[in-house]
Amino acid sequence: MLNNNLGKPLIFAAMKIPGLSETLINLPTEGKVKQAVNGFLYLDIDDRYIHEIFPLLKQSNLQKPDYFSMETNFIGAHISIIYPDELIEVKTDLIGKQYAFTINGLFFTEILNTRYFALKVQAPGLLAVRAQYALPEQLKIYGYHIDFHITIAKQLF
Repeated sequence: MLNNNLGKPLIFAAMKIPGLSETLINLPTEGKVKQAVNGFLYLDIDDRYIHEIFPLLKQSNLQKPDYFSMETNFIGAHISIIYPDELIEVKTDLIGKQYAFTINGLFFTEILNTRYFALKVQAPGLLAVRAQYALPEQLKIYGYHIDFHITIAKQLF
C-alpha cells in the first residue's frame, strides 16, 4: 500500500485468472523505447498484451485503455518510463533501444472513480533509465507512486 499526497491509501489487489499464464508464455518480453510528441517516454511492447489478456478478465463494464486512437497517437500497449510532467531532455541514443522485462502478476487498483487492471512489471533496465535522469524508481500519477506496469483495462464506477 502506498499513499498519495492526500493521504488516501492506494491498494493493489492481486488477481488470479484462468489462462493468464498460458497467454503470457506466448508474448515477447522486450520492447523498444519510444517518445511521444509531448515528451512521454515509454517502452513500446506487443499490443497482444492488451488484446489477448483483456478477454480473460471477464468483468462487467470493462474498457480497453484508449491507446489505439489518434488522440493518443496510437501508442498501443506500453510500459511508461517517464511521464510528460517529469519532462526532461532525453538522450537521442535512448530512443529505439531495446529493454527486457518480466511480468510479476496481475492486479487491480482504484484511482479517481476508476478501477484499473494491470500487469505488474519488473524491468531493471528501465529503472536504470530513470536513475540516469535522477528520477525516483516509481512513477507518479494523480499523486500516487506506482511501479512499472502494463494497463490492460479500466472499469468506471
